[in-house]
Amino acid sequence: MKIIGKRINTKQFEWDPKNRIFSAWASDLSTCIGDLLKQLFNDACVQGFVLVSQWTGKEVPVVLVRTRTDDDRDVISWDFESHDIEPPFGVAIFND
Repeated sequence: MKIIGKRINTKQFEWDPKNRIFSAWASDLSTCIGDLLKQLFNDACVQGFVLVSQWTGKEVPVVLVRTRTDDDRDVISWDFESHDIEPPFGVAIFND
């Protein structure tokens, strides 16, 4: 399994240590959301990206687990979870 997803640095996110969630507004990221919803691994269809620690450089794949929408089907947020790491953490990217 080879990781082919986009890499993005944690410095672009806020960290909530109590709930173990990184969060950001889509417009504050250095890339478009479409780049983060592409294929993550070369041998699987899961969507996601790689979160790179601004402090250690460690790379952690995160996979899309849910797209939240309102009653009009407009996207509220894209929710991701860390892949193959303990304890797990979440990433929420809010549509603005």
